[in-house]
Amino acid sequence: MVKRYPHMAIISIEREAEFESGKYVPSCKSYSLEIKGRYDPDGKTIKKNDTGNEKIVKGSFYSKYVPSIGKIIRIKIESLNIDEPVLSIDYFQTHTIISI
Repeated sequence: MVKRYPHMAIISIEREAEFESGKYVPSCKSYSLEIKGRYDPDGKTIKKNDTGNEKIVKGSFYSKYVPSIGKIIRIKIESLNIDEPVLSIDYFQTHTIISI
């Protein structure tokens, strides 16, 4: 049987601010989170990144829904030897697509 989510990825998340004792405190903390998902290589799709520049998507990583808890800046998939910056993230109700 084929696994639906065969790969483990480590995403690096950067938080620019957080709440402490009910107050909004600016901070620059980064941490990693491990998620399961599926990687599909690509090379034909063009997407805009956060700054508005158009880039060619090298691949997409599909996972179950990952809440927006900060800015995802990097993804590392050790089983495929991929360590790339994230181009864009699409949040849906049931899943998340991370474009590399």
